[in-house]
Amino acid sequence: MHPKGEFDSIKDHFNVPEIHSPLVNGFHKIFFENPNIMIIVFDKNMKAMSWNIGAEKMTGYKKEEVINENFSFIKLFSNEKAFFSYQQKVLALLEKPVPEELEIEIVSKNKKNKIILIFARNLYDEKNEIIGSTNIAFDITKRREKEKELEAQIKEKEVLLKEVHHRVKNNLQVIVSMLNLQSHSVSEEKTQILIHEMQNRVRSMALIHDNIYKSKSYTDINFADYIERLTFDLFQNYNIDSKKVKLKITCEELTFDISKAISLGLILNEIISNSLKFAFPNGKKGEVKISLSKKENGQIELIASDNGIGIKGNVDFDNVESLGLLLIGTLSQQIDAEMNFDQSKGTKYSFSFSQH
Repeated sequence: MHPKGEFDSIKDHFNVPEIHSPLVNGFHKIFFENPNIMIIVFDKNMKAMSWNIGAEKMTGYKKEEVINENFSFIKLFSNEKAFFSYQQKVLALLEKPVPEELEIEIVSKNKKNKIILIFARNLYDEKNEIIGSTNIAFDITKRREKEKELEAQIKEKEVLLKEVHHRVKNNLQVIVSMLNLQSHSVSEEKTQILIHEMQNRVRSMALIHDNIYKSKSYTDINFADYIERLTFDLFQNYNIDSKKVKLKITCEELTFDISKAISLGLILNEIISNSLKFAFPNGKKGEVKISLSKKENGQIELIASDNGIGIKGNVDFDNVESLGLLLIGTLSQQIDAEMNFDQSKGTKYSFSFSQH
């Protein structure tokens, strides 16, 4: 039989029948004598009837100081406003049908701020009338301090990662500028075209890093936003009259990791560039369409098409001489995409692949 203590005091006050069993004794040991668990029992007049060893440890106040009419619980808070706010929150908590937690900050006797997690429940008699309440609390100060440290470390790494993407983007833009300078020293038109195409490919990768730099996430790229920027740049680079060649984009807000985003960006860059260069000769009017959606089976579908003059002859992606078409085929395999190519009405590329 355990010595008379907090558990017995509560039973005596609320007229709980004496029960002698290993289960009751074990309950007493685990909770009321645990220095890491604060248990406070109030009567219906909010007078403290129990103040266990855990409460003494967390607050610094001994049982003898608290279990009387004169003790003011305002002492446990930085000011009266904080105390009354706590009271309102606890009253709201007691009305909940299911136990919920409440996180508050208290001030111990030695003026140390502590963060505790409280669970409060009403106590009822045999007539189902409220006779008091039980407040069980845990000191989570160290946990919150550790979380703040981790948050600071994560923020520091995010700043460094952001700077890396910013520098990568700047380096890619330097490459674009160098290619531009190189093109001025080349007189052969074919070589100038090749350099221009290479510039667009580098720009498509730079856009990915720029999106990451401006984004809150460093792992997922908003691809709908990326498509808007990529197509805008390509229309400008090829001096396309938007009144003659319309652009229709229908994209869901989907995100991809950087590896998949770069591959998809290069694929789109090649497809749209080919449409703008070859699909509408001699000022022919037409339309370029891009759609991105997630299907019911979870697969992502990307479709890029134009209603231009199309590509002459059959295209075998396993045996092509064009670097652009080779990139489309190779990169689609790299992301495990199922690709379909339709030449019946202009050109249409369809890709089906997993999001992650």
